[in-house]
Amino acid sequence: MLRMKMLRKCRRNVFMFLIIIFIYIFFFFTRWNIIHKPISDTEFNSVGVNEYHNKGRSGHFTSVPAGRQSKINVILIASWRSGSSFTGQLFNMHQDIFYLFEPLRFLGQEKVKQDETTEVLEAMYKCDFENSLLSEWIKQTNIDVLHRVSSNALIELCPKEITQGADPGPCTRRIYKQCPDLTPENVTHACKKYPYKFFKVIKLTDIKFLEEVVVKHNVKIIHLVRDPRGIHFSRQNSYDVRYTVNNNLFGMYWTCRHVSEIVNLTDRGTKWLQGNYKRIRFEDLSMQPLQTSIQIYDFLKIPFTGKIKQWIVENTMKKNQTKTTKKKCNHKLNKKSSDVAHAWRLNSNLTTVLEIQNICTQAMQSLGYLKVNTEQELRDISLPVMLSRTEMEVQ
Repeated sequence: MLRMKMLRKCRRNVFMFLIIIFIYIFFFFTRWNIIHKPISDTEFNSVGVNEYHNKGRSGHFTSVPAGRQSKINVILIASWRSGSSFTGQLFNMHQDIFYLFEPLRFLGQEKVKQDETTEVLEAMYKCDFENSLLSEWIKQTNIDVLHRVSSNALIELCPKEITQGADPGPCTRRIYKQCPDLTPENVTHACKKYPYKFFKVIKLTDIKFLEEVVVKHNVKIIHLVRDPRGIHFSRQNSYDVRYTVNNNLFGMYWTCRHVSEIVNLTDRGTKWLQGNYKRIRFEDLSMQPLQTSIQIYDFLKIPFTGKIKQWIVENTMKKNQTKTTKKKCNHKLNKKSSDVAHAWRLNSNLTTVLEIQNICTQAMQSLGYLKVNTEQELRDISLPVMLSRTEMEVQ
């Protein structure tokens, strides 16, 4: 009798233990599913702007205490008129990011002097703007106000009585010309307050020499690429004399060649780039701005904020209603991005498109851009001219 009671008790204990194990496994896989479920633009849009600044991808509220953020350095590389100004603003709007707009331009107008780039980047990532290497950068940034008004961190160094009521950005640069000159000391002090440094660079045609900077300073590379046909269309409308007068296809051969060289380097599995490089197509960012932006922030391990989400909604999902009689602002960002992605198809001629496709065959193939062969294919917007991310698996 005693043995039977002990046996029943043992069975109950085993049964309860199995139930507990089952419940634990159920909740474990449920939570795993939530954390790793991809977020669509529609799902993200349903989250309130004021709530999302503390919300992570898991759907649970998170926050990073002040002073606890990991120091992360980023360089965004892109070709001229690839959508880099728009992409850069996705990070300039982040309150914890020290963002600089084309800080290497003072090293060369056509392309940066790559033998000097490493030293300059190291000084900037260390916030050493009192370094003599950066004296020319300070000087040129004070002269060319575009580089100052494109960085919220530098705008903060201008007195509030000057900037109050003015929208920051290149289209209101006249107001910011009244700001006192930047100094090596105040830029250094400002830079050190930010845990993340993000520099947007164009005309950086080779990345092999960045290995030392990437390894020593925890630098992540975002490589922004764009359909060469879209780049050409954008350059045509940039009012750049070099492009509109001198040569109708100025630089397209070299643009595509340099992109192909970087793509080939990264696709070979170069060790120092593993986990430090991400390629983004401008068209993906334009068509799915929220989802793609979240993926970039996830890669960088920088918290995505409600302010970024709000900026995306206001600058990519609404048609620009601003009316002005002034000269067109070439850096205007508040456009409906889905309209921008393939606008070139309605505003270019087939002969030019075919020529670009011939020049840029290798780059287009490696990035998943599809050729058109007839006038009908060019104008039919329902006909895709690029592989989807699922088909292409863009890095």
